[in-house]
Amino acid sequence: MPKNDVHDLFFSYTRDFLFLRLRQQNMMSGHTIKAYRQGLKNFRLFMLEQHGIGVDKVTFEMVTADLIRDYLKNITDRGLSLATRNLRATCLKQYMAYCSERNVELSQYYIPVSKIKHVTVHAKKDVWMTRVAVQAILLQPPKTKLGVRDRFHMIFLYGTGARISEALNVKLRDIETLTEEPFVRLLGKGDKPRCVPLLDVAMENLEYYLSLYHPNKNPDDYLFYTIIKGHKDKMSVANAERFIKKYGRKARSSCPQIPESVHPHLFRYLN
Repeated sequence: MPKNDVHDLFFSYTRDFLFLRLRQQNMMSGHTIKAYRQGLKNFRLFMLEQHGIGVDKVTFEMVTADLIRDYLKNITDRGLSLATRNLRATCLKQYMAYCSERNVELSQYYIPVSKIKHVTVHAKKDVWMTRVAVQAILLQPPKTKLGVRDRFHMIFLYGTGARISEALNVKLRDIETLTEEPFVRLLGKGDKPRCVPLLDVAMENLEYYLSLYHPNKNPDDYLFYTIIKGHKDKMSVANAERFIKKYGRKARSSCPQIPESVHPHLFRYLN
């Protein structure tokens, strides 16, 4: 059997796609590039585990629309979400579109794949909390320094509608309190900045929190941080999720309006 030309190999354009197209040309965020890299890796593992074909043997001719439909079905069969299925489909479509731009002969493989449709992802029901539920949760942190931090963190999410990752990336220099309308700069998806007003409930608690955790008010310090083995760094998502879930579980015994599982995202959607 003749050896495949390197440009016939499906994964031969991977590096250029990730670094030339996504990073340099499209200026996508590191998180987005990581998601695309993971998507290509998962498809490589699918070809190896399900079809016994290694990365150095997969050709464009093998990657048919039917094969990709089988791959996407495998994703949902393993219990992954429809959103994940759609993300993986987008990854392969975008990659093959780029390859066909680099080599027009590859368009014959991309066109059938481009017609694969995404499945509709219906919004989950009850993905919100009432203001009564939020107030019940905010009563749970103890009256300690750590409790003040946890409570203000939840107030910040509630008062800004920030995603958890956005909140944890905030530094003191991102907070403007001397303007007529106080606000915070958040860095959202795709590294797109936006300014969000600070509601009264956040402002009422901000100064006390800063007096405990930021007496020097270093503008380069993260608003929310932890100190582990003497090393100070921004708080992790897992840390925040852990104490929010704990307070939600504790408050639910006295407030049935609270969902069974409370996570940071719920503070963005209030009824």
